[in-house]
Amino acid sequence: MENIGKRIMTLRKKAGMSQEDLASKLNVSRQSISKWESGQSLPDVEKIALISKIFNVSTDSLIHGTEMPSRHSCPWHRDDLAYGVLTIAIMFCCFNWIEYQLLPKIMPGIIGIVLAVFLFTGKKRQKTLFYSIAGFIPVSLLTTTFTNYTAPFPMFLNDYIVFLIAYILYIILVRKYFKKNK
Repeated sequence: MENIGKRIMTLRKKAGMSQEDLASKLNVSRQSISKWESGQSLPDVEKIALISKIFNVSTDSLIHGTEMPSRHSCPWHRDDLAYGVLTIAIMFCCFNWIEYQLLPKIMPGIIGIVLAVFLFTGKKRQKTLFYSIAGFIPVSLLTTTFTNYTAPFPMFLNDYIVFLIAYILYIILVRKYFKKNK
């Protein structure tokens, strides 16, 4: 148990957090974090559970320094799959629209974007980026109703400006949503 402080310090620094940042998340003083990290005291069971949740490690790993192998371990993370699905879906939409210019031909891509959004489980900062990227095709298709371009991306300068304004507004709304729901 004496190395738990070193593990907390390692995880905290790896996450780019200060002692004050971690202390505020745990509702303890910075001095408590300092005492844990220096080995002068130990966190209680509730705090160990919270620390493991904050750093996305098991309590066993935090206490003993070893991670128990999972029977259902997967070599990739669910968010990696979501980014892959999103990338393929956006490419599918763009290439099929260039080829056929029919909305039904890009529906599998739009379904892929929706699937990627449901698969994604990242933290708030990651979600802002992910949803900003995921909104590219839907925002583009909405702006086609206000302009005369017929692609999932603008072809002419005035269409590009309308799309750019709509996309920036979409990103601002996504960021405000995640700031409000911290």
